[in-house]
Amino acid sequence: NYFFPRWFTVQSNSANEDVLKRIQDKDVLLVGHDQSPIPTSPTFSYISSKLYSVDETIAELKPSVPLYCLRPKTIEATAAWFVSTFPGQVLYALKCNPEPQILQMLWNGGIRHFDCSSLKEIELIHALLPSAKAYFMHPIKTRNSIYKAYFHYGIRDYALDSIEELHKIIEVTANANDLSLLVRIKVPENVTLIDLSHKYGASAADTVDILRQARPVAKNLAVVKGIITQANVKIDIIDVGGGFPERYPHCVLP
Repeated sequence: NYFFPRWFTVQSNSANEDVLKRIQDKDVLLVGHDQSPIPTSPTFSYISSKLYSVDETIAELKPSVPLYCLRPKTIEATAAWFVSTFPGQVLYALKCNPEPQILQMLWNGGIRHFDCSSLKEIELIHALLPSAKAYFMHPIKTRNSIYKAYFHYGIRDYALDSIEELHKIIEVTANANDLSLLVRIKVPENVTLIDLSHKYGASAADTVDILRQARPVAKNLAVVKGIITQANVKIDIIDVGGGFPERYPHCVLP
């Protein structure tokens, strides 16, 4: 598995201390916490497991509080495989899982670019992996978050799906000439499993207008290929999107 989102719990009392001390690293990392909803809570502790399966680990630890179960070697190997075989730049979206241990594993596997949807995610990457490149990929951002992203954290890559957002980015960055702008367009409803066309993305007509206004100010400009001819502007980047599937039981990958 790319990630291993199996949930179980472990009892956090002195009776388990001897068990936890005996656990040695194999390819299971248990991440425990105090019921905090934020997975980056400083109250987390990390427990390596020598056991070969989640079922064995549950039987040994007799859990009662929530834990994550991660597979460091599998995550690193999968990241390395994706980077080596995908003929483009690979970005990991923090919205999938912002757990710092996972981000470090992905870095160890060769991921150097990270898709961030909020200033908090940008701050996390900046603190944890200062050499990584972050991209601000939410199409709607506050002026304050754009300002901090550009001037405090050196973010130069921004997603957008409206003329208003384009004007906002240009204004807040003081007409910067080093921006990479990625225009997100609507995907036809009949080609997706989950329709997000009413939530994100510019229409074809709006995309043409955005591209024409963005080209003079953008160092790099990105959009999907279908609009390029109509807009008649040079495109530097094509973002093929995400959602690459994992193999689950009884699931045939496309």
